[in-house]
Amino acid sequence: MPKQETSLICKSIAFLFAFVAPVCAKDAKVDFEKEIKPIFAKYCGHCHGPEAMEAGLRTDDATTSLDVLENSKKWKKILEMLEFGAMPPEGEEKPTA
Repeated sequence: MPKQETSLICKSIAFLFAFVAPVCAKDAKVDFEKEIKPIFAKYCGHCHGPEAMEAGLRTDDATTSLDVLENSKKWKKILEMLEFGAMPPEGEEKPTA
């Protein structure tokens, strides 16, 4: 996987942890279902969703930013796999922005 694409994915996940979660903690309105969950569905869900839980991992089970924070070990592992370049697998669509 090209380093630039991996970096973009990692930055997206880091954004989630750095900005979305604290905003939610301040009772700001972030529409997780509309703004965050579609990213997981598009780039992760076909391998890590209800029908295919590769490595026993689902990314569609988070319904709020708080769910992500409460399962931080899982999301840390996801971030590590992205940083390592193991995910998304070669040949799979990757975020462009």
